[in-house]
Amino acid sequence: YNCERCAQGYTGDAARPGGCRTCVCNSAGTDPASQVTSSSTGERLWKCDRKTAQCKCLPRVEGPECDRCVADSWDHGNTTGCQSCQCDPLGSVDSQCDLFTGLCRCKAGRGGRRCDQCSDLHYGDPTRNNGCKQCACDPRGSTSPQCDRRSGRCFCLPGIDGDKCDRCARGTRGQLPNCESCGECWINWDFIIQEISNK
Repeated sequence: YNCERCAQGYTGDAARPGGCRTCVCNSAGTDPASQVTSSSTGERLWKCDRKTAQCKCLPRVEGPECDRCVADSWDHGNTTGCQSCQCDPLGSVDSQCDLFTGLCRCKAGRGGRRCDQCSDLHYGDPTRNNGCKQCACDPRGSTSPQCDRRSGRCFCLPGIDGDKCDRCARGTRGQLPNCESCGECWINWDFIIQEISNK
């Protein structure tokens, strides 16, 4: 009423000439709902605390300008706020992950984003003694040397099968990696046989 406070979108001491300054908030970490339209200029401004200049941060974001993640978080700039690292306490070196990738720093023999799996090119249960085994995917038939980290099954190229991708799939013939389809005649007969078998 007496022009005694700064307008929304400004912070400082209104009693001093030029004492109100524009709020400075990091757009990547500030709640977008805290934007206001200036009544005098019509521009979009961030709303912050009129005395402390604290911006309204997204979840797990901190700092006066909402410019960083809280401890043990990552992914500043995510529209829902920073994400929890969730590093495995037994498999990781510490609880803080990489601020950009979310990868935790793993102890020897551990892998995965949270260090709760076996290390690269291995599979199994890392919490058991000798629980991690080597993948051993056949390079001729697999898309990657990394197998499924739980089951150990490798990811095969089309027409190739087996846990290690080491044989031609059913309905193909030849030698790895040259597995060719047996043809339409075989596929049709196989379909009929499967239908009879199911009945």
